[in-house]
Amino acid sequence: MTAREWNAAILIAGQVAIVIWLMAGGPAFWGVDDSLAGTAIRLLWAVGLMIVWNIGVFILVGIVTGMAGDRTLHSPDDERDRWIDLRASRNAYVVTGTGVFASIVVFALGQPPVWGLYAVFAAVMLGALTESVSKLVYYRTN
Repeated sequence: MTAREWNAAILIAGQVAIVIWLMAGGPAFWGVDDSLAGTAIRLLWAVGLMIVWNIGVFILVGIVTGMAGDRTLHSPDDERDRWIDLRASRNAYVVTGTGVFASIVVFALGQPPVWGLYAVFAAVMLGALTESVSKLVYYRTN
């Protein structure tokens, strides 16, 4: 696997881990309740963890693959890399846009605002997961 494939695979693992962490209760042991403010705090923790995870992954993969002699992460993007990025971004935008539309429908149906927050967060997470999976698939098949 190249460095770009490793990046995509590890980002997928992080995204799945954050979703599992949220479903398991997340920061509930810090006294965060299920109110709107508590849900917002829980989702902010998840976003913060994803940011730290992504930065750590890029640094770690860069170091490990650099030591192994794989310079694809630091090489300029060629036409194939740009094509893969464009296709993966397109897939992610479709999923995110559909999810945001679904969250607006949740609000329009008069559901509790907490459901709307989770719907928006799920849309963004599914979009990011779609982009990472698309990159991994495109790098493996093209």
